[in-house]
Amino acid sequence: MKFKYYIFLASKNLFHKKINILNILLLVIVITMLIIVSSFSKTLKNLINNQVNGNLKHKIILVNRLGSEDKLALNLENIEGISYIANYNTYSQYVSTNNGEILSLIGVPDDYLTILNGKNFDETDENKVLICPANFYLGDNPEEFNEEFLTKIHNGVNYLDKFFTITSNLYKEKYKVIGIYDENKYSYGEYNVCYTRQDNILEIYNSNRKYIEELCEDDTNCNIQEPLQMIVVVNNYDNISDIEKQIQNMGYQTTRISDVNTTGIDFIILILIVISVFILITTFIILLISNNKFIQYNKKNNLIYKQLGYDKNILIKINYLESIIITFVSFIISIIICLVLYITVSNNYGAQIKLQMPLCISYLAIIISFLLTLGISLLSWYLAIKNNNSIIGEFCDAEI
Repeated sequence: MKFKYYIFLASKNLFHKKINILNILLLVIVITMLIIVSSFSKTLKNLINNQVNGNLKHKIILVNRLGSEDKLALNLENIEGISYIANYNTYSQYVSTNNGEILSLIGVPDDYLTILNGKNFDETDENKVLICPANFYLGDNPEEFNEEFLTKIHNGVNYLDKFFTITSNLYKEKYKVIGIYDENKYSYGEYNVCYTRQDNILEIYNSNRKYIEELCEDDTNCNIQEPLQMIVVVNNYDNISDIEKQIQNMGYQTTRISDVNTTGIDFIILILIVISVFILITTFIILLISNNKFIQYNKKNNLIYKQLGYDKNILIKINYLESIIITFVSFIISIIICLVLYITVSNNYGAQIKLQMPLCISYLAIIISFLLTLGISLLSWYLAIKNNNSIIGEFCDAEI
């Protein structure tokens, strides 16, 4: 028998059977919940990664040097997982712009950043240059990311090849924006961070130090100390504890600029996984009970098909195909529901979603949700047919 006839027989009574409609409603609920749970889990995982690896300050170890910088660098060069080592004085400075707005400048090696637009440091001979975020805010980051703050976010591309006059006490220089970076990878949660070359940070630091020294000339209580710390930047936050331990084993004292506690989010993700497993098991049990009853209830119709010349194997295939069609219809309805929910949530919580926790629709999660649901649906049919083998056997020799 041609496949199109299987499709015809499997679908012709699809919405005429009450049990099929109930199964579709059940699967719509299950698939929708699985997509929501899996997508939310991915959103939380991305949030963790952005929090721990998407902000440079979380990947920094401060090391108290016992001698020269060169000696420390030589001792640390064999440790895997270190991105770069820098003098504390070349790490960062807060500065003002043309209009008195606040910028956080961070000094990095020429090849540290991956840019979205424009040029990287190693692609230009200009020294006074900046690479700024794609979503750019001039000023101190607020305590609350709301719609008002969202209106103050600028498109960083608009600043390409534009100049900022950077000032800090006596320091005043023009800087050119040559590139744009993805803030979720380098300054997550901070939208006023621009990167520059390390020698520029050192120049600002020395200028500020000279300014303070002049203020302290007549003050005997003014004590200026040179920082004796080095900045060690690791590649991945997951390795920071191991790298810190290796540095401590060499006899150096270490501290961290910032630390991230992801225990709460990890626990939520675990709960979501448990919920997903519970949903699948519960759905399988319901489908198995439903299909068992359906085989008994549908015995007469199947016997009629038998008398029309369809053997047992064909009827079983039709039942399996009907199950696949039910799952596919449920899947389409679920996708529509999820899209409506996504659009609704995005419209109502735009600022929070854009800036704090961007929603992730996992296409892999959608496919897996469909395959898992289809799998338990087919398995429930297989076990229902196996449990009712005596009824199925009547298809072979029954007469009306």
